[in-house]
This record gives sequence, C-alpha cells and structure tokens, in this order.
Amino acid sequence: MSTQVNARGFTELATTLQELETLSSKAGPFTKKDECRHAELLAKVSLLKSGVSPLEIREFEKQRLLQAAGLPRAPERARGRDEDNENLLRRFLRGEEVPATYRPKDSETRVYDGQLAGTQSILHTQEAPGGTLVFPEMNANLYEAMKQGDDIFSPEFSNVVETPNGAVMSTPIWDDTNSDAVQVGEGSQSLEVTIAPGVSSKQLAAYAFRSQIVAISSELANDMNWPVYDVLEKIHAARLARGVGKALILGSGVSQPEGLLGGVIGAGAPIVVANGSAANDGNGANTGANSIGTRDIIVLFKALNAKYRRNAKFFMNDSTLSALLSLIDKIGHPIRMVDTTFEYEAGKLKPCYYILGRKVAICNSMS
Repeated sequence: MSTQVNARGFTELATTLQELETLSSKAGPFTKKDECRHAELLAKVSLLKSGVSPLEIREFEKQRLLQAAGLPRAPERARGRDEDNENLLRRFLRGEEVPATYRPKDSETRVYDGQLAGTQSILHTQEAPGGTLVFPEMNANLYEAMKQGDDIFSPEFSNVVETPNGAVMSTPIWDDTNSDAVQVGEGSQSLEVTIAPGVSSKQLAAYAFRSQIVAISSELANDMNWPVYDVLEKIHAARLARGVGKALILGSGVSQPEGLLGGVIGAGAPIVVANGSAANDGNGANTGANSIGTRDIIVLFKALNAKYRRNAKFFMNDSTLSALLSLIDKIGHPIRMVDTTFEYEAGKLKPCYYILGRKVAICNSMS
C-alpha cells in the first residue's frame, strides 16, 4: 500500500498528528468532547493519508457544522469579479509576498538616475511606502470603467493613439474640403498646382496623470465584506475619468493637453451663440445665458461644414442633455429633440442618445 500526500497535505497531516499526540497524552479519562475530537482527528489522518486535500476536508467539516446548526450557508463576504485577485490583494495589504510578475519594474517606480538608458518610461517616481502591486488586467478594466464616467474615453468619440515610449509625435492636419476633382479629356496633361492651403502638423505629446494614493486601514481591509479589489478599481477609474477628462476638454495646451474646446476655437471653428428656449416655451426669461432651445441646436449643426456632418457627434454636459430632454412647447407639451435607445457595451445595457440622428457624447467637463 502506498500513501501520496502533497506539500500542503503533509503540513496539515503533521499538525493533526501533533494535536492527536497532545490529546492522547492528556492525564485522566477522556471527556465526551475529548472522545469526539479524538475520533475526528483519527478520521482526518486517515483521509489525508488517502490523498484527500485539506481544502476538501474543511469544506466537508463546514457543511457538517452548517447542517448541525440548521443554516443553509455560511455568511460570506461578497465575491468580486476575480476572486484570485481579491485574495492576492488582501495578501499584499497584510504585507505578505506576492508574485514578482505583479510588481512593476524598477525603471517605473524609482527616481530616474541616468543609468536606465533604453528602459525608462515617460514617468519616474519614488515607489510608494509599502511597495507597489499592479494587476495585469487592471488596464483593460480601468478603461472600461473610465468610459462609464466620460464618453471622451470611448473610441467612438475620440481617436486613440497608442505609443510605446511617450515620445512627441507629429500628426498631419489637412483641410482639403475645397479641392474638387475636375473633368479632363483624353490625352490631357495634368497640371501641377499648389498644395492645398491649411496643410500643417500637430505635435502630440504624452502626459502622466495619477489618481493619488487611496489610503485604507489594515483593519478595514481585513474586515470589509465587499471585495477590496473591485472597490479600489472603481475609485481609481472615477478619479482618472474626472481628472483626465477635464484636461481633454478644457486643457490649455501649455504643459498640459490641449483640450477639445480650445483646439476647435484655435482652429477657427465658427462660434454659435445660443438664443435660449424662449421660442419654444414662450418664457421670455429663458435666454441663451440660462437655457438652450431647438433652434440653437439646428443653427449649431448647420454651422458645421456639410462635408463633416455625416460623422458628427454632439459633446455636452449631462445637465445640457437633461435640459434638452425637458424642453416643452408653449402649451406645455414635451418637445422630442432627443431620441433615446439602448445598446450593449461590455456586456451591459447602456442608454444612448441621438440628436438630429447624430450620437451624443456625455462629457461632464463641458460647461
């Protein structure tokens, strides 16, 4: 007969045998409780020697105790999206070792000292006290969560450019909407013309943002029933969505991103001044300073070059969208300026809004 016990099972077996030896050497006769425990330990030794894992034994013991207590299940903390990550994070918070693959490179956590040529990223900083832990899948989850907070992070409303090192790159800008093809006869010679006016380039730079440190106590991390991993991921995503989203909309372009509003104004886009919703609801107090009307949206749309309207999108604050949804006519009937549909995104049903057949991006950094 052969006995196969893995490393964890061997440790459990040694602990069980030690408790059994201590109980057996106890002076005096066994009490009823001692007899029950002695029988349990003998059974556990037998199971471990037969190859049953300690986890299976604990699960069986838990089910037996629940049945004896008349409980359907044990009270447990909420399970996260990834239970392995949750357990790993709790180990890290307790100061225990975590896999080296989950720890950032030295070039990403220590101050640049000029000796990391070819390995440094765009940002160098001192590693946080207590160490650093990064989950491989957090990047994808982070962007999905950020898109829920601001539509500007969605590829549907922006052009995403990935860069391996954050170096400044040049991108061409060319407005060729006024250059049309011409009809020519057979054998006609093509004429050399001056390249279209307005051809230029834009320097795209990379900027680093931090969500700042989220401090939680050891007691809270150990006692909190809700998954710590999910909570921290949502906190970081919300902070980044607000901070980065604001820079992408309102940034000045000086030592920071050039925001959407500043960029379109700098490019000479026409500015449309709103008149307000008085023409809709008859309330003279509703001017362009405190309201928006259907006419304002139509004039805004018509101000855009017709060649760009096909793929146009409306960017607005959620409060602006609410104002458009609340528009009424002079006798109090609702005006249907906004169409609402529902689409699946990342497995979840998400409301989508359309104005004049063009999709609406909700960016709360807009005024």
